[in-house]
Amino acid sequence: MNKFIFKPFATLLCMVMSLGLTACGDDDEKDAPANPTELKTVEVSYKVDITPDYLAYYDVTVTYGTDDTTGTTSKVTTDSWSFNQTFDKSSVELPKKVFCKMTATPKNPAPAFDSETVYNFGSSYAMRVNGVTNTNTTTPIGYSEYSHSLNVKGDKIQQLLDRGERILVNFTQEIK
Repeated sequence: MNKFIFKPFATLLCMVMSLGLTACGDDDEKDAPANPTELKTVEVSYKVDITPDYLAYYDVTVTYGTDDTTGTTSKVTTDSWSFNQTFDKSSVELPKKVFCKMTATPKNPAPAFDSETVYNFGSSYAMRVNGVTNTNTTTPIGYSEYSHSLNVKGDKIQQLLDRGERILVNFTQEIK
């Protein structure tokens, strides 16, 4: 008699257990949505214009990069320089900081100059850093622009060059 009651009870127990294990399987829910204010990309745009006289009397270099790296340095050979880069979180870690520095070092020896001519040493720049959130909203992170011009008569050129290196751009932006 015990065997007669035990078999249906054991069968019922097996069915309940198999349903219970099936119910504990993988969730069909999708991943939780991403934080809508979190950045998914960072867009960096630098533009610098310098006068031809800077290029004639100075060696101009630019160094740009991210975080605490030494960055990339290149020589500037034209009166307009620009750089654009997008950092996408899906392929790289977003930087915590970006920077750009442009310097002008007097050429040695200095090129000849006419003492009566007025030379113009000018530059202007626009630096822009934007973030794009998970909802595709563009958020300004940082912006800076500046312009200057220095007119120097030829008989004062050597005094200007003797001052040494000139920093044309020194931009750093933290990204939070």
